[in-house]
Amino acid sequence: MCTFSASAATANTVRGKFGLQLTQDVAPLKEELERVQRTIRTVQEIELYNSIIASTSTEEIDNRITDLTQQANTLRETVLGGIDLPLEDLLRYEAEYKETVSTLDTLLGAREYYIAEPLPTPDEDLDTLRAAESSLQDSIKEAGYYEDIGSLDYYPVKGQVYKVNSSFGPRYDPVGVRGYSFHYGVDLKAPQGTPIGAWFSGTVVSTGNSYGSGNYVWLDHGYGVKSYYCHLSRIDVKAGQNVSQGTQIALSGNTGFYSTGPHLHLGLYLDGTAVDPRVLLG
Repeated sequence: MCTFSASAATANTVRGKFGLQLTQDVAPLKEELERVQRTIRTVQEIELYNSIIASTSTEEIDNRITDLTQQANTLRETVLGGIDLPLEDLLRYEAEYKETVSTLDTLLGAREYYIAEPLPTPDEDLDTLRAAESSLQDSIKEAGYYEDIGSLDYYPVKGQVYKVNSSFGPRYDPVGVRGYSFHYGVDLKAPQGTPIGAWFSGTVVSTGNSYGSGNYVWLDHGYGVKSYYCHLSRIDVKAGQNVSQGTQIALSGNTGFYSTGPHLHLGLYLDGTAVDPRVLLG
């Protein structure tokens, strides 16, 4: 009997069991994000500075400095004395305070070094830069995230003890036609009509019937991980359907030329190449 490890799995966890774990280098993305964010700050400062330069006199600057100083002091007192405020409000006030101080610093600089000519307008506009910032943040998040597809301790042949009738690899052809041939999966004990569950969560790629395999189901679990079930007596899912781990997808059977008795042929594929399911089953 097999001993399973009760742990959550992602498609990348499965790949890692075979030494094929995906590693996505996010360093270039982070560097580009930092550059974009620096440019955003620069553009904001230039736009603010140019708007100040467009003023008809320094009087308007002085008035804005006075207003912003009062606003900054009020926000600072609110943040420092906001122990009873909800965290969400406190964080909002703190962000407003930092933004106000940043604007005030720019105004003070403009007042001190007031000039008549505006600074050159940057080639990149704020809308484009903010869109790039958002896209990069999403890419960095996705690069380190793999959706949970279930647990490594799940066994797809429901109600049965784990038993391999025929292993992955070279074997003598069970129907005596091809001599020795390669078995691209494992044959698991499964009496006729045993419910078969999805090994992991995923999407039904295809279902059908072939000469050698009989009734079959293909599931895609993402990131190049697919599972294959065949010799089924009945198929309970359709192509395009999303299934959770354990969802009944079929009943075991004895269909197809290469089946010599009721069982489940279970295949596991990484990037289109068959690998031994026993690495996960135990």
